[in-house]
Amino acid sequence: MITIQSLFASIQELRHTPYALPLVVLFTTTILLIIAAFLFAPLYFALIFTVVFVGMGVGAIQAYARLAKIEIETRLGAQQLKAVTQDMYEGVVVYTPQFKIININPAAEKILNITKKDVLGKTITPQSAQQEKLSLFTQVIYPSLTPTINNISESGWPQVIEIGTQAPERRLRLTLNQLLDGKRVTGFVKIIQDKTYEQQLEESKTEFITNSAHQLRTPLTGINWAFESLRSALKENKELSDTAEQGYMLAQRGLRIINEMLDVAQIEGGTITYSADRIDINELVSEVLQEARPVAQSYNITIHSSLSTEHMYMNGDKERLRAALITLIDNAIKYNNEDGSVTITTSKQESLGNIIIQDTGVGIPKTEQKHLFEKFYRGKHAKQIDPNGSGLGLFIVKNIIERHKGKVWAESTLGRGSTFYLSLPLAASSNPPLKSSRPTGTRQEV
Repeated sequence: MITIQSLFASIQELRHTPYALPLVVLFTTTILLIIAAFLFAPLYFALIFTVVFVGMGVGAIQAYARLAKIEIETRLGAQQLKAVTQDMYEGVVVYTPQFKIININPAAEKILNITKKDVLGKTITPQSAQQEKLSLFTQVIYPSLTPTINNISESGWPQVIEIGTQAPERRLRLTLNQLLDGKRVTGFVKIIQDKTYEQQLEESKTEFITNSAHQLRTPLTGINWAFESLRSALKENKELSDTAEQGYMLAQRGLRIINEMLDVAQIEGGTITYSADRIDINELVSEVLQEARPVAQSYNITIHSSLSTEHMYMNGDKERLRAALITLIDNAIKYNNEDGSVTITTSKQESLGNIIIQDTGVGIPKTEQKHLFEKFYRGKHAKQIDPNGSGLGLFIVKNIIERHKGKVWAESTLGRGSTFYLSLPLAASSNPPLKSSRPTGTRQEV
């Protein structure tokens, strides 16, 4: 309901805005027309004319007042946002739903190699990318123009993506959020983090690790062979034989860590290759268990197995899957309690082959379980039991299983052991091969 008080409040809001002058002109014109109506027109017409024009004037005042309020709030919001973002290291760009740029902070100017005057107040369209100066800026506003986009966040707000731009080449992380007035979207804020330097550092680090590992592997392999020869030759001298055995085990550990580092470098560089073998899952598990039993005996651990009687064949890299199973079973033995046990079970579930590795070991705290498959992560208990681990084993296992379009996860209770689950897609036909000889496969991407 319109009251005199609300009308005067609206007029007050308009006093110091650009809408004041048009309203003064409108108000003056209305008064003159009303006077003219009373002087030169019949009374009833003058009254009707007065009511109509007064109504229109009141409506105009309130409409202009609303516009002025929005403009003042927008201006204040922009000023507050400018004050907040002025000294940020991240770039910030604010724009309307029509892609009109209303604010850009100094960090964004530096990252995107532009100035405020290049974009402020302008509406950016996909065609703006054709202008050399606006090419990078436009790709940030319209990420679909970039050659690579990686979603970091789930659906909803804020939206986080990483893009690889072209001309110039950059790696940027963008966080987009809405500006809301109630439920109405009034604009967007985009935060820009430049990841280009980080990516270059990561690539340099990977290259350094790869080169160093290759250079270390050759002499370490020679040392390993030397200790292996000494171990065989010095069987009669227990003291020297034990020393040679210790040297051999240390060389083996060093080789394993180097091989893990090379695997990680290949995984992150996208250069790791997989063969396409026809794999009998039960047979593979049996082979790995045969290798693991002597190790388990040395730790006084008992191994139990329950393998499915159904045929379970899959396509993949047998040696890499073997390495993944060895890592999981080795961990189940290493982090077990004295006189503990490890149980390996296989089963078929529709088009999936499942492998379960269960131990009676120390268990994993809940707070650590979500980090298990992260690179270089080692839990507190793991460090106490084996201080020399690399923290790469489970990271590599996860990559191997996922490259075979499978899943791996763990469940554990502290003090009551851990269970690791592998779920792998079976081949379209899970029947055994017609020939007894097993194909070796060719190297190719899976």
